[in-house]
Amino acid sequence: MNLRVSASQINVFLNEPAIWVLNKRFKVYGEMGPEAKLGIAVEKGLESVLFNDFTFDAALAWAYDVFDKDTINMADRENVSECRSRISPMLEEAVNVFLNLGEPLGSQIEVTGQIEGVDVLGFADFDYGDFYIDLKTSRRCPSSADTLSSEHLRQLTIYKILTGKTQKIAYFTGKKSNVFEPSERQFKIAEFEIRNAIRAMKHLWEMTEEDMVTLCPPRAMGSFWWDDITIKEANRIWR
Repeated sequence: MNLRVSASQINVFLNEPAIWVLNKRFKVYGEMGPEAKLGIAVEKGLESVLFNDFTFDAALAWAYDVFDKDTINMADRENVSECRSRISPMLEEAVNVFLNLGEPLGSQIEVTGQIEGVDVLGFADFDYGDFYIDLKTSRRCPSSADTLSSEHLRQLTIYKILTGKTQKIAYFTGKKSNVFEPSERQFKIAEFEIRNAIRAMKHLWEMTEEDMVTLCPPRAMGSFWWDDITIKEANRIWR
C-alpha cells in the first residue's frame, strides 16, 4: 500500500512518532476532543454566513447544532459546556473579519500533490482567489507572525508548495483576533522540516511492522497526543 500523508500526520510524526505508527500501520485513532469540535462548529457557522446568507443568529444556531451533535457522547460535560460557551464570541469575530476580506470563492478546498515522491492531501479552509486562509479557534492568539506554531506553519507551507498560492491564517479567541501571513523565511524552515519528515516517514513505511514499532516507541504518554484508546493499544503493541 502506497504511503499518503497530510499536514496533521506530519505534525503527529514529528511530535509523537508512536501515534503516527498507531494511525497509519495499525489504523488506531484517538478521539477528537471538544476543542476540535468547537473549531468545526465555528467554521460551519461562518460558512453559512459567507455562502448561504445566514443571519448571525441563524449561523450561531447552526454552529450550536453542529457542536451539540458532535459532542453528545463525550463524557467530560464540563469541558464540553465550556467550549460551547465560546462559540458565540468566536463566530462573531470570525464573521466580522472574513466579511472584510473580500468575496470568498469556496471552502474546504482539496489540495493534493506530491512532495518527495509521496502523495500529500490537505484541505484549505477558505479560498479568496489570490490567497487561501485557514481559521483557527484558540485560547491564545499569537501576537505576531513570528510566534506562529510550527504545526500551523507546516500546514500552510504544504498548501503553498502544492499550489503556489499566498497563505494566511486567522486566529480567534472570543476576545481577540489576528490575521497573519508568514514570512518567506518561515516557509523555508517549515519546508525543510516537511521534506525531511516525509523522507523519514517513507523510509519507515517500507520497514516491517516489528521494525517500525522498535524504532518509534512512545515518548510521553501523559501528553495531549494520547488518550485512553491510544494508550490501551500502545500497551498492547509495545508490551
